[in-house]
Amino acid sequence: MRRTTAAALPHDAEYAGDVHHVHVPAVLATSSRTLATGGSWLMVSLLANAVLLLLLLFVYEDRSAEVGLASLVRNFDNRPDRETLAESLAEIHRNVQDTATSLERFRRAGDVDVAAASNALPTAEARSPCPKVSTTPARDAISGTSASADSPVWLAIAIPTVRRKDDADYLTPTLESLLAELPNDEADVMWGRVVVYVMNCEPAADEHRAFFNTERHIVKAYGAKAAAHVRFLATRYEDSTLVDPVKPGTPEPYDLNNPTNRPGKRARKQTLDVLSLMRYIFRGPKPSYYMFFEDDFKACPHSLRAVHYVIDKVNVLHANKWLGIRVSYGMNGIVLRADDVSLLDTYLADNVERQPVDLLWREWSELGRGARLGGDRKVAPAVANALRGRRLFIYQSNLYAHIGHISSFEVRPKRQAWPGCYEGMHNVWSLAATEKYQAACRTKSDISPCDTSDAFGGRFEWTTKPIAFV
Repeated sequence: MRRTTAAALPHDAEYAGDVHHVHVPAVLATSSRTLATGGSWLMVSLLANAVLLLLLLFVYEDRSAEVGLASLVRNFDNRPDRETLAESLAEIHRNVQDTATSLERFRRAGDVDVAAASNALPTAEARSPCPKVSTTPARDAISGTSASADSPVWLAIAIPTVRRKDDADYLTPTLESLLAELPNDEADVMWGRVVVYVMNCEPAADEHRAFFNTERHIVKAYGAKAAAHVRFLATRYEDSTLVDPVKPGTPEPYDLNNPTNRPGKRARKQTLDVLSLMRYIFRGPKPSYYMFFEDDFKACPHSLRAVHYVIDKVNVLHANKWLGIRVSYGMNGIVLRADDVSLLDTYLADNVERQPVDLLWREWSELGRGARLGGDRKVAPAVANALRGRRLFIYQSNLYAHIGHISSFEVRPKRQAWPGCYEGMHNVWSLAATEKYQAACRTKSDISPCDTSDAFGGRFEWTTKPIAFV
């Protein structure tokens, strides 16, 4: 049976493992409550499925007011009948859940119109709060629908977002550029397999107006595509272990004169926000790959195809010897395999007070090269052992362009210009040498380091020829 999220279940539905118990009164109650939304054609579909369910129950002489799928199936001695009933009920249940999800999107669209007319934030009922750590994963309330169990997420794109001065909105163009790279056809092999997670990281969630404005716009403008590919988390995922290790009252560093890069309160919070979203995404089934993304970068044309190509190429050439791939700068365009996310999680959590998150990431990526572990750096032996002998690989071209001119930090030093779409990654001023594309590789490969050997004995000639995406 296809797995659905509890956000799409009727309020009175029960969840127990992989079996969803659909209560007839709950379905009918959901139907009656939805009449006021104006979704009449959806209403007919929902009622029709409810009637079919009641007929099936009547035929098999089960008169109980509330009937669970599992209990019904167990009551039959004849195996063919039992399997036929199970298949019929499962199909009806899927139809009910799909219709309920559509009704919810229809209702949300209505809320959008009302909120836009009043220039007010959506009500609490219209939002999708991110669950606290005590919340069961089955009860997660997320905008959109989850990928089905037979279509696991291939790439999770993680975007923590915070309010900027004057409510500057970079999040909308960021998401629109990513959606432009995602498939429009539900038959596409990537439909629902690339999911963008957007988490509002403001302590007072209502302060981040741009987040809610973007959510309303994306849900309404992109419909099914947004439901398949975007998840909005209205509040930060709370984990009791994610706390600022610096005691209140400790003097904070001055950002314009901070030679040791000791992170201030805002920078430490940024690290905790990154950890929070990582842990939220990995609390359930793991995506195959995880990409860090900032809320003020624009996806370049064909960037998703390029990312897929680079991951495929590195897997062919270097098998299990890579620990990360960089296709952009900052804490952006960094790709990890699912199994390595926990290793970075451990390192970040152990070193929150030492460096900003992008510098901690750099330290972590250099552990594979045997970087020295001096100073106050904390490295768990399991992390060091798992990364030993592995490397970071860099694509020759930048795939994501910075568009944010208003920083999320109050004080920022003046900076040089950032590379645009498909400009070289060999001379990005903010990256260390180990994070830059090696210019010496230009005649050999579009990724560096540029070893010519591959794990498949040279059978894949395409890996030796750079592919142009623009």
